[in-house]
Amino acid sequence: MAGDKISELKKRVEEQCRTLGSMAESLEGENRFGQLLRRVEGQCEALSSLAGDFSGGGFVLSWPETRSLFLEYLEFKRYEPHNARNMLNYLDRFVRKPITAPMDVMKLFSPLTRAHLRE
Repeated sequence: MAGDKISELKKRVEEQCRTLGSMAESLEGENRFGQLLRRVEGQCEALSSLAGDFSGGGFVLSWPETRSLFLEYLEFKRYEPHNARNMLNYLDRFVRKPITAPMDVMKLFSPLTRAHLRE
């Protein structure tokens, strides 16, 4: 009887440990997201000033100036290192002009085949 109660208590403690561990991971992720968000907010002013340099008045994405922020995003999302390297290499090689419209992104990725997308 006492052994059953002890086993039940152990089971409850283990469940609570798993739940608390999961909550801790979630909070850690939120903290990392908060840090990333603060960096993004800090760079919004720089991005806005870049947009002012181009005619048309819309948002403009300059890859060289956004690369470090994208690296942080890849780390935050925990992409496989091989996939993260492939994404960075592709963007480094092919983003030559600022991106000003969704069609610019379409043109950037249109040469990719299904084989590229599976890598």
